[in-house]
Amino acid sequence: MPSMEPMKHQENKGMKRVLVAGYGYIGSLVGHLLAEDGIEVVAVSRTMPGVLLRQPHPNVHWFPADLTCRDSLSGLKGDFDHALFAASSSRGGADDYRHIYCNGLDNLMTLLNGRLSQSFIYLSSTGVYGQNEGEWVDETMPVQPKSETGQVLVEAEKKIIHRYQSNAFPGMILRLSGIYGPGRGYAWKRIQQGNAVIEAPGERWVNMIHRDDAARAVQAAFMEGIAGEFYNVTDDVPVRQLEFYQWLASTSGSPIPKLVESDPLKPSKRQVTHKRISNQKLKQLNNFKLKFPSFKEGYLTLMK
Repeated sequence: MPSMEPMKHQENKGMKRVLVAGYGYIGSLVGHLLAEDGIEVVAVSRTMPGVLLRQPHPNVHWFPADLTCRDSLSGLKGDFDHALFAASSSRGGADDYRHIYCNGLDNLMTLLNGRLSQSFIYLSSTGVYGQNEGEWVDETMPVQPKSETGQVLVEAEKKIIHRYQSNAFPGMILRLSGIYGPGRGYAWKRIQQGNAVIEAPGERWVNMIHRDDAARAVQAAFMEGIAGEFYNVTDDVPVRQLEFYQWLASTSGSPIPKLVESDPLKPSKRQVTHKRISNQKLKQLNNFKLKFPSFKEGYLTLMK
């Protein structure tokens, strides 16, 4: 696990125990940072997280459970200061999304009702925004995704807001744009493999967030996030697809990808939109500052 600056101790005053449901790409980094700062982390997942097999931490305790099976969660005891729902669907269809993001989410919120002293954070996606005219989008904009999976994410968000409004459940929602970082960089891998293409005319806006900054955004939301609110988690610089791939190619010395009418390798569950995501609301939390304010800083670290 790469070292990162932990949260300052004065900010952690009173935080003793945090639950992380889904100890994967984002959840494991959040858990590691908290554990390094002396906080007990309970990692909930069906199987032992690979990161804990490779690098166990005395402050991280694995609780084996299937979020979609309420009975398997019954043995989870005690109260928590914060909880993070960072689980992901192992498959890509709408039914699989609903199974984990709605049923699993319901189960966990029911279990934690009355047992959280501060906050419950749910990681959603900027894919819930359906805007397609290149406009700037902030948290006040309507969510009208065209894809079935995007509609499921909206359904999950509504469950959290309903619980907040009906019984003051301390839930809030972070909408993450395209995540990249160590071991994950879809565009960079395709450039290296020589099968990257640019969807003509290449003017579509792309929004991204580095994994480290996504984890730090969770920390900031733990400290100052407001229950019932939404926060976009994205970097400062949306970039057009053509400019992005041209920069990746020239910086790495690779051929510039060709223009095509449609990308045959694009996962079908991904909704193709054309928008620029604003992060101004996020940056008001705990004086939040990005470690990688644009894709250039982030991808340069990957190339090294």
